Amino acid sequence: MKIFFTTVILFIFSAVLYAADGMKMTGVFDSTLKLGKTADSGDSGGEFIYGIEEYANIRFRGKIGEKAEFYSAFNLIAASGIQALPIASDINGGAATKISAQNYAAAIELERLYFRIVNENTGFDAGLMRLAFGYGSVFSPSDFFNPKNPLYPDARPRAILGGLFSFYPNDDSNLRAFAAAPPNPFSTSGDGFKAGISGERHLKNFSVQSLYVFESPSDTSVSDSATSAPNGVHYFGASIKGDTFVGIWTDMLYSLNPATHQNERLQEFSASAGLDYSLPQLHLYFLFEYLFNGSYSITAASAENQNAYRSSHYLYSLTRYNASDFTNISLSAIFNADDISFTPIIGFSTSLFQGMTLTLTTQVPLDRSVFDNGSSNGEFGPVQSGLNFLFTVKTEIRF
Repeated sequence: MKIFFTTVILFIFSAVLYAADGMKMTGVFDSTLKLGKTADSGDSGGEFIYGIEEYANIRFRGKIGEKAEFYSAFNLIAASGIQALPIASDINGGAATKISAQNYAAAIELERLYFRIVNENTGFDAGLMRLAFGYGSVFSPSDFFNPKNPLYPDARPRAILGGLFSFYPNDDSNLRAFAAAPPNPFSTSGDGFKAGISGERHLKNFSVQSLYVFESPSDTSVSDSATSAPNGVHYFGASIKGDTFVGIWTDMLYSLNPATHQNERLQEFSASAGLDYSLPQLHLYFLFEYLFNGSYSITAASAENQNAYRSSHYLYSLTRYNASDFTNISLSAIFNADDISFTPIIGFSTSLFQGMTLTLTTQVPLDRSVFDNGSSNGEFGPVQSGLNFLFTVKTEIRF
């Protein structure tokens, strides 16, 4: 472990020295403090909790000749309290080296490591990289490898180990073919290997993207971890956005497992639709988005993804007031229409100086138990979420 940490430090130092010869280093440093109170449970009145995290994402980019580039990024994390819990669980599934000291836990996590070769109309990427799809602002089901969840706005998108070939017929279109290794990195059989194609077309006020992915046969499927997929799984995605007097978009993914769910095909479907609108004269911005979550879809909760959605219908809304070019106040909420539970979040953000931002947020889980003496607990309610409230202070520095 000491050798690994020493190697990373030497790598940073060497990269800084090499910067004059074409290597560029950028990064983000976050310092976060969280204070909250756990929900009342039975005879327990709950307890106050805290969390502290120091997080740095450091990225390197280097030119290789005239047509190739090298990219790498890793995370440095030190945390205590509730912020240290993800480190104990491998940082939500990430590859990390961990240590525990007297009053903190720490980790180094490899985030990106890939190269890119670009010609006039083609490009090739290979390594540990991010593959993003879809135009959804809040939910985005077709973002195949990293479906979003507004309850976790600070979640860091996972990378995949694979390859991507891109073809650009013109400035407004692209075609991509890609492949990704199975979810289990220790599998030698290739079960769960994914390969797919996508296409994208941009017009003046309109864009469309389509997606097809095949997952090779395996004992388990991402769409339903409890069901085998002896014939593989087919994923069909589409995303559309338009920009008129309001911005509109829709994003959808259908997960077809031929061996299962014969009478529940709709439950293999997930889709979102939203709109946003600005009133510059009043310094206001509005956003609304709806999600349908099929119980066997890519956005559904499973043994591998406990933080995903458990019900069928969700709404998200955001109202933001821009007090100035550097300060804004927001009120957002995610609402479960099936069990009438919701989580309002009040936010305040200001730029202290160029490159540094201070953000304050307060999150309060609520459900029908607030009004009916605790007889009904919803997905986003205080008992299910484990919290009565959560207050967060975060400073972010970009360099």
